[in-house]
Amino acid sequence: MSTNLAKLDLKDLPRVTEQSVLDEFFDGLRQANKDDLQHQLYVTSLYQFCCRILEAHKKGKIDNSRLPAGSPMYFYCIACGLQSDTQPEGYTCRPKRSCDACLKMDDWLRDAVALASHLGLVPPVQESKGPPELADI
Repeated sequence: MSTNLAKLDLKDLPRVTEQSVLDEFFDGLRQANKDDLQHQLYVTSLYQFCCRILEAHKKGKIDNSRLPAGSPMYFYCIACGLQSDTQPEGYTCRPKRSCDACLKMDDWLRDAVALASHLGLVPPVQESKGPPELADI
């Protein structure tokens, strides 16, 4: 757990199953240090990551094996579960393993994955395996 995440008040973490629970939890975190811009950016980044996981659960995943021949292949971010890349069927380039939004989080991604795991949020692509390993991201 990074020093940024350790600074947050994470007592009595809720199990997040819907957006309203997530909103309420993060509103409390934002109020803790509302004059600190860096804190606000950090908390907002964590919030957006958790929202992407919820969105990925709502959208679901396209099963490439069920698509007709010649269809593009769809790949999903191993951190949040949203679509990260689309490649033609005979692709030769390695698909992106993380979406652009997760890549932009840089060092905060480690905290976001840890917090999401504590909140019970696991991306759909990882449900059978548990939270993603950070070395894989």
